[in-house]
Amino acid sequence: MFVDEFAISLKIRNISINEIPPIRLVERNNILYALDNRRLEAFKRAGLPIPYRMATAEEIAAEAWKFSNTNGGISIQIRGNK
Repeated sequence: MFVDEFAISLKIRNISINEIPPIRLVERNNILYALDNRRLEAFKRAGLPIPYRMATAEEIAAEAWKFSNTNGGISIQIRGNK
């Protein structure tokens, strides 16, 4: 499901917020980063509170490639359908 479709489904309550896993956060240098940017963006577009939890060490290690951006994580670029 694309970000816009997901956001609309959240907003009109076709999908229950309780069915969606929380956004996983990582703290680096006193800054919080999300491992789940598409879900984060969908919740933002829907204007809903964002469920979150801190990522485990295993999740961070498995998804360390997500920290290879060039702008310090200030913004995201979603490839494909926006």
